Amino acid sequence: MLGWKLFKHALRMIFGNWREVLRIFLVPTIVGILGIVAFIAVFADRLEASGPVGSGIGLAIFSVMIFYAIVATWSIVAWHRFVLLEEIPQGWIPPFNMGRIFSYWWQMLKITLLAIVVGLPVGVLLVSFVEASLLIAILIGLPVYFLLIVSYMRLSILLPAAAIGAPISIVQAFEATKGFGGSFLLLLLSLIGFQILLQLPVSLTTLLFAPLSAIFSVAAAVLATLLNISVLTTLHGHFIEGRSVD
Repeated sequence: MLGWKLFKHALRMIFGNWREVLRIFLVPTIVGILGIVAFIAVFADRLEASGPVGSGIGLAIFSVMIFYAIVATWSIVAWHRFVLLEEIPQGWIPPFNMGRIFSYWWQMLKITLLAIVVGLPVGVLLVSFVEASLLIAILIGLPVYFLLIVSYMRLSILLPAAAIGAPISIVQAFEATKGFGGSFLLLLLSLIGFQILLQLPVSLTTLLFAPLSAIFSVAAAVLATLLNISVLTTLHGHFIEGRSVD
């Protein structure tokens, strides 16, 4: 039941440290929202205009994407460092470490490229199975899909490792998580089940009272995002540092 313990531990970290969650994520979230709003306000007319997008607006869109990525990674890195290094935020502005942010991006790029290199041939193969037989495609495709997701989760410990300045290699990540495929699968199913539970109040209130449904939807998205980040931290703490999740 290690997968379930990992899930519960990640959830406990969020609710058990809710004050630190606010201090780490609130200001970067507000900064990100204000940045997007400012971009829309400045370029609203050009975004609504028909015709090809000019180089100026294209550069602006690229810049705001980079800005949003920096702001998002700022809080994620700060959370990893808070849990794994006990780097407690002082005040309402979490520590900003550009070097760790770039390192985090580099590891994300490596994982993404590896996923593309492996996923594309597998995707082409599954399409050929679908053309031959839908049943065969399902029987083969679902296990392969979950195998790829579990492999991605095993590699994800590269990210918190980069955040704390103790990077590990892809080989080290696979070695540290070797033999725990079933635990990762249970963790994945727990995350999927939790996501479904989060969507229940959203669905139930959609037809009854739309504003309340919108609030539930935002709350569900925020909690799901925080949980995914917390899971990464938990995986690194347990498999790399040997921390208990009991």
